[in-house]
Amino acid sequence: MDAIGPDKVYTTGGIRHYTDGLRDTPDVMLGYFDYPDKNDLGAFTVQLGANYVDGISKKWGSMDFKIVGSKGTLDVGWDKVVLKTTGDINMKDLEILKSLGQGIDTPEKVTSREVIFHAESGYRGGHYDHHYNFINGIRNNTPLVADVLFAVQTAAPALLSYESYVRNEAIRWDAQKLKIKK
Repeated sequence: MDAIGPDKVYTTGGIRHYTDGLRDTPDVMLGYFDYPDKNDLGAFTVQLGANYVDGISKKWGSMDFKIVGSKGTLDVGWDKVVLKTTGDINMKDLEILKSLGQGIDTPEKVTSREVIFHAESGYRGGHYDHHYNFINGIRNNTPLVADVLFAVQTAAPALLSYESYVRNEAIRWDAQKLKIKK
């Protein structure tokens, strides 16, 4: 979507479970990130929630998450992604995934509206890929998939989310200048 960052962030929540007084970070929180229209793709809002036990896998420390859009959902797990849509899936639309490899390029059709993408056997995960790309880039002076600007653009909303929680107010953000708007 070519979005470089939200223009407004609001987060609410609190310390609901770990109430021993040893923390200042909420164990339950909901963050809302409003992204402006760019390239006539339409404005959108991202909602992220965190809980001491996640709502998808029911496991502490899980990295599973769900992406909900206007045409369906993606359930993202460690080694698979499940796509469920509101309309029938045209499998030809998924051919673009061939460039990804690692098993994600061979979807398994469950129904006309559900497809599962399994990572290949032995897949080490996105963390491994990220660190491999970083170390390889340094060793061989090759471009990184996620450069410093990308890192700042992706970290800023998370930091703004916490700041919004602390201030108990929405924060306006200038993603171009990487500054809080006054």
